[in-house]
Amino acid sequence: MSLQRADAAVFLAALCLAATVQWTAGAYTSDFDAQADEPAHVVSSLLVRDYLTDGIPRNPLAFARTYYDHFPKVAIGHWPPLFHLTEALWTLVFGRTKGALIAWPAVLAAAVATLIFSWVRRDCGPVPASCAAIVFVASPLVQMSISAVMLDILLALTALAAACALGDYFESGRKRDAVRFVLCGLAALSTNGRGIAVALLFIPACAMRSRRWLWALIPMSILFFLPGLQGGRASFTESLMNLWRFPLRMAIMMSWPVAALALVGGGSVFRARDSRPRWAPMPALAISSLMLHSLGNWPLDDRYLLVAVPAVAALAGEGCRLCLVALDTRYRVVACALFVCAVVAFDVSRYSKKPDLGYHFFANQPWVQVHETSLIAGDPFHEGAFIAEMDLAEVHLRDLLRDRRRVHTVLRGSKKLAQSTWAGNSYRMLFHTSREVDAWLDATGVTLVIAQTAGRPHVAQLLEAVTEDSVHWRELPAAHWPRDVRVFERVML
Repeated sequence: MSLQRADAAVFLAALCLAATVQWTAGAYTSDFDAQADEPAHVVSSLLVRDYLTDGIPRNPLAFARTYYDHFPKVAIGHWPPLFHLTEALWTLVFGRTKGALIAWPAVLAAAVATLIFSWVRRDCGPVPASCAAIVFVASPLVQMSISAVMLDILLALTALAAACALGDYFESGRKRDAVRFVLCGLAALSTNGRGIAVALLFIPACAMRSRRWLWALIPMSILFFLPGLQGGRASFTESLMNLWRFPLRMAIMMSWPVAALALVGGGSVFRARDSRPRWAPMPALAISSLMLHSLGNWPLDDRYLLVAVPAVAALAGEGCRLCLVALDTRYRVVACALFVCAVVAFDVSRYSKKPDLGYHFFANQPWVQVHETSLIAGDPFHEGAFIAEMDLAEVHLRDLLRDRRRVHTVLRGSKKLAQSTWAGNSYRMLFHTSREVDAWLDATGVTLVIAQTAGRPHVAQLLEAVTEDSVHWRELPAAHWPRDVRVFERVML
């Protein structure tokens, strides 16, 4: 089979596997609530798409401000816009639907698996390359990321592409490969700030090729450690502990046999760094990610590991090649098949269904959509899920009314009734009494209130305001409400 056909076959197989996992996890029928950041990525992507279809040639900043007034979950600026742009372009082709939004991460994961296969096959053959691709797609880290609209898969793709470009440059010395590396590094930085690990993988990659470069690791470590000296979200001790936690969590999430193969592959790459320089960026990417997330003073989250997962999978493919050398050719495919089946079986036991609060059903009710101004008060998951679902559902009402203006306005209790930082720190309430809240509801024209039953003090204050004012507010009997919420509707006198 030619290389192009093999790559196409791997892409289709990986895409089918990823889509199957998404369907099993309930990603196509659940709320956007797998991560607290997921609704912000959804609304930001829809913002870009709606600007391309409805906003041009209006001022993009003015359009974004108006959009935020209606759906206050826009996060472009907090994150770079590349992921949201790719999602917007994808939905322009396949529709403004939940299915299209969820399908894009599966396509990105299939692209990463194909790139891993193509890279490993050049030196190790199709069998170890297939193992490396399957190990990547089967990882619970990947399954967790593709079941949500998150940017981590795109960051992993740009990181791997940058490492491959740098490896090709080390092997050939061609300027176009160096340009590819720079462009892929810029793409990683345009996806997330954690892309700095991709931009700096050049240093440990060069350090592997020449001992003189080892001294460069010292200023690199200081650069990553500066946020810790200035005081950040993680303590000094926690930052040092992450030096151990990062590889430990990687081994647990990728499975210990895969981690062992990756170590074997990494040792082989280091020993053959002069004869096979193209492989140096793979362990360098893992090292750069380790240093960034260990010394960068960030609390370690499993999804942060995803930047290094493609490199670990590729090194596992190299380790697989070394282990197969001792076997007869007739048994290599069988051995790899048994290994892959064991890894997949182990990983499948750790897959979990995507959480679902139930706002996808609630937001699509006609009686909910006719309310022009609604207030959602709860934790970031409840507020974000409702806003994202209302934004996604709004286009149907706009088409029905044949009106291109924004129809809905959603207010967030955490922004209108309280004040805090992006991370939820420095929290304080904006109103002193429930009567003040009631007066504010009248002034803003809110006609629908959705409140989480167990929330922060401003949520309790809101519930007190609407329950005490029975003349203007009535609680709707629980039908198919989202979990742990109470719904109140304004009485039109």
